[in-house]
Amino acid sequence: MVINSFIIKSYCNKFIACFSISNYNKKADFRYVIATVLILASVYLILALLSELSEFIEFNDDAKELAIFGVLYLGLNITFGAIMLYRYAIKNEIKQTEIIHNN
Repeated sequence: MVINSFIIKSYCNKFIACFSISNYNKKADFRYVIATVLILASVYLILALLSELSEFIEFNDDAKELAIFGVLYLGLNITFGAIMLYRYAIKNEIKQTEIIHNN
């Protein structure tokens, strides 16, 4: 278990570093990658949540609690990832429109 937590921490640190670099450089490429990774990781975790819920023999209070908090958390992650993609796409489109009008 120690190896798994070490691997997860290293990926989280790399993700935070990429996020910091993207905010510092204001380049859209990193931002698209971060938003896409967030959405894909959330989709993967939804599949893990469904797998975990399928292990319950009967849908008791523990299963309801897991389902409610899991769906809310992952739904918010996907929503914020989609907002990030939308905002970066709009900003990129506005910049390209300004470049075309300036030329």
